[in-house]
Amino acid sequence: NVIGSLLLIILTAVSALLVGHYAFGMLTSTQHMASLSITDVSAINPGGNSNTYITFTVVNNGEDPIEINVVTIFGVGIGLWSPVTLQPGQSVTFSATVSSGWHIAVFIGSNSVGGASTSTINTSSGTDSVGSVGTIAVSGQDVNTGQTVTAQASVVIQD
Repeated sequence: NVIGSLLLIILTAVSALLVGHYAFGMLTSTQHMASLSITDVSAINPGGNSNTYITFTVVNNGEDPIEINVVTIFGVGIGLWSPVTLQPGQSVTFSATVSSGWHIAVFIGSNSVGGASTSTINTSSGTDSVGSVGTIAVSGQDVNTGQTVTAQASVVIQD
């Protein structure tokens, strides 16, 4: 029964190879974790005048580069003129000015990176008044997987 023994040896070797490939694949599979956070948020409306000044830092806490393409301030989405790509562990600080008539200008350092005007919200609604709560959000894409990544933070507007 040499043929039966040889067949058993071949089947054992093939199954060992399959189990080995499965185990190796499980141990070396590439996991992609994409994560953003918003830190150091401040919103100041000095003296309750018509301008609110906002700063916030966006951090890439994930394992893949993320391209940030939208910043949302007090419900107004602002597409960035040039998306900002953050490598893992990297951060960027945005500043924004919400002026009367709800014109919003967004900056990185002194460089303007986006802006919007809207008539859907106005300063008379009290949305940017001292003591009210505003929401800041960012949205982008994982450069490797195309996954949408978002982060959001709330801030109480100070005097």
